[in-house]
Amino acid sequence: MPAETRDRVLDAAEGLFAERGFAAVGVREITRAAGANAAAVNYHFGSKLELYRAVLKRRIDPINAERVRRLEAARRAAGSEGLSPEAVVQALLRPVFETMAHPDGRPNRRMIALGSRAILETPQFFQRMHREFFQEIRDLFSAALHDCLPHLGPEAVQARFFFLISVMTGTITQTGAIGFATKDLIAEQDFLALTDRFLAYAAAAVQMEFPEDRSTSK
Repeated sequence: MPAETRDRVLDAAEGLFAERGFAAVGVREITRAAGANAAAVNYHFGSKLELYRAVLKRRIDPINAERVRRLEAARRAAGSEGLSPEAVVQALLRPVFETMAHPDGRPNRRMIALGSRAILETPQFFQRMHREFFQEIRDLFSAALHDCLPHLGPEAVQARFFFLISVMTGTITQTGAIGFATKDLIAEQDFLALTDRFLAYAAAAVQMEFPEDRSTSK
């Protein structure tokens, strides 16, 4: 079945890209791992680059949909009081951490490696990925942050959004070093507990005021 072949190619490519990155993996290696014809990548995706895009899209689209769903739910729950910064941070970041964890709380190394390697790809690829997968999310959540931090100007809000994403990325990709850095206060199986700590930290950090904020607020 064509759909089954496509899924097998996606699964095989995801594992190989997570393990070694885009450039180090060949098309024949992918199709061999998938048990598919050598032409399957071109037939189903057009090129190796488009296959990589499809691998990422399959993981990122559900995260973004869940982000939007949680933000809308938070708006409804807040009612006339309006969103809190904590609610915006939770809706933006928790779906990512949950995707990066196994049901028992351990970090999902395959998902973490896939995301980490995508970030380290060429600037041109990363810019394209950002535009396609994250532009709308950035705009939506930046606007939500501005609504609940009205004393900040647009540049200050954008800076906070950038810091949130950067610290989230670093926290996830460095989970292997966290036990050492914290003297094993955070164990391997406590990735979701780490999530709770991180989100509390992020919610507090996003509300910090800096001297330059006063000059950029409107």
